Formats: sequence, C-alpha cells, structure tokens
Amino acid sequence: MRLNPVLKLLISIGLFTVVVMSLVLIISVNRSPGDYGAEVVVVEAELPRVPGEIDVLEVQSMNLSRDQVKLIANSVFNISVDPIYENNSWVFVSGWKELRIYTTGNIRFYDHEKMQKTFLRREEIMPIDKYIQLARDFVEKLKLYGLIPWKISIELNKSREDVLAYDETIIGTINGSRTYYINNVHVNFDLYYDGVRIWGSGGKVRVYFGRDGEIIGFIGDFWNIKSTRKVQLIKPDEAIQKLREVGYGSSMPRSMISRVVIKSVELVYYAPTPGAESTVIIPVYHIRGFLIGKNNEEVEFVQWVPAVY
Repeated sequence: MRLNPVLKLLISIGLFTVVVMSLVLIISVNRSPGDYGAEVVVVEAELPRVPGEIDVLEVQSMNLSRDQVKLIANSVFNISVDPIYENNSWVFVSGWKELRIYTTGNIRFYDHEKMQKTFLRREEIMPIDKYIQLARDFVEKLKLYGLIPWKISIELNKSREDVLAYDETIIGTINGSRTYYINNVHVNFDLYYDGVRIWGSGGKVRVYFGRDGEIIGFIGDFWNIKSTRKVQLIKPDEAIQKLREVGYGSSMPRSMISRVVIKSVELVYYAPTPGAESTVIIPVYHIRGFLIGKNNEEVEFVQWVPAVY
C-alpha cells in the first residue's frame, strides 16, 4: 500500500484516552504568497484533550498453523478445502466462496455469487436488532478461536444510522410506482485499542447478510498488536496548524480557498490494508470539514495529519 508521504516519516506510534472539551477557534496566519496559503481556518469542533505521550503499536504475526486455519475455515465459514499460503495469508477457495486469513489476524470472507446476486425487496429486510444480534453472535464465535486479541474491543458504530447499511437500486417503474431492490446489507462495528478508534482501510469489521439473515461476507481487522514504547504526541491545535502544511486533500485549488471550516477532530490509529509492508499502526488526527472557495463554492474534505513529532 502506498502511504501518504508525511505518514512514511512516522511509522512508529500510538494512543490516548479521550476526554472532550468544546472549543471554537479561528486561526488566521499571515503568510507570504509562496507559503501554504492565506485561507482563514475556523474550528467548530470538540477537540480531544490528550496526554503528552502515547504508545507505539507494532503488528505481530499470530503464527497460525495450517491445522488451525483449516479448523476455523470449516467450523466458522463452512469451507473444507485445503488452503494455499500466499502474501502472508492462508487462502481458501471453494466454488464461489473465498476466505483469506492473514498472519496478522485480519480476515476476508466472501461468497461472491451471493454477494453479487442477492437482491431483496424492502419488506424482506429484517428488523435492525435482528441483524445486530446475528452479527454479534458471529463475532463472538470468532473469539472462541482466538482470532480477536484481548486488547482490541469491538463496538457497534456509534451512529445508529450507520450500524446497518445497504445499497438500494431502482429496478423499474410500474404504474407510476418505483420498484426498489436492496443488496450489500451489512452491520458495521468500530474497533478500539484502549479506547482509541482504529480507522483506515485496515480498520473495519463488517458482517454481510443475504436472504433470511444468512452470512455471505465478512471483513474483520483483528490486528495482533502490542505496545513497544511511548512517543511524544502533538496537541490538536498543532495538528490543525500542520493541516495547512499537509493540505486538505481536495480537488479545490489551494489558491481558490478563502476559508476552511473544521467540523471534527479525532485522534485515531491509522491501520493499513492487510498485507501492506508497514508493520506498525500509526496514530493520526482524523479531520473533517469543508472548504469555502473565493466564489463561495463549498467542498467537503477529509484529511489526516500525523499525531507525533
């Protein structure tokens, strides 16, 4: 995986305990035309109060044997074929089913046929609490096989609107009424290490459902990690200043930005894609907001800023 250049300088990192305080801050810095920009930065967010130091997290191999992964594949995913070992993972392929168990603890499972071809009518969608219970039961089953390190906690997504997600497609219109079909139904969980959310392409836990609550896909990023040392953490207001240096990751040209409004700042662990060369999970400030152009155009942005010196 190709990391943000700034993050490459920081592959060694950590953590904090969230205590939130309300703050509205305006940063207006006089800069020459060749500097980062003359935009005004307005913070309308709750900034976390963080300690001076945080833990460095290092990813380690779980050392799963062939017999162990075969037992998991058969007992949890109903796959009984022999695996092959490639790219730091055990891979099982049985018909349309594919299961990949990484040595770092990450899991990917898809029944490709059902993921692609299962379409439900709205009345076939079960109550949200039913999906949540089925998803929780499945995650608990994985715990029995030692796939979820005790230092990592799994919680439902804090936004109830995002707990159960799906795609809705208009198939056609009959007598003036649109016909909708739904697929990609899944329950989202958040991962935490010592109270800090793990975020990024390698920070997901999702349970995908087909018809009648059948589990047809799963993403589980259960990193096998340990704390190796502590490093100094920058403060949120410093991260906002660094945001000007890093940029906003937006298609709006920097010269066109007149105002930046920051709506949320969160210290998180940035987790890479499973199989990536990086062997650490790094802490960053995850910053959301919107840009206001000189023509009053508004564009949302999401950016991350290194959280260590």
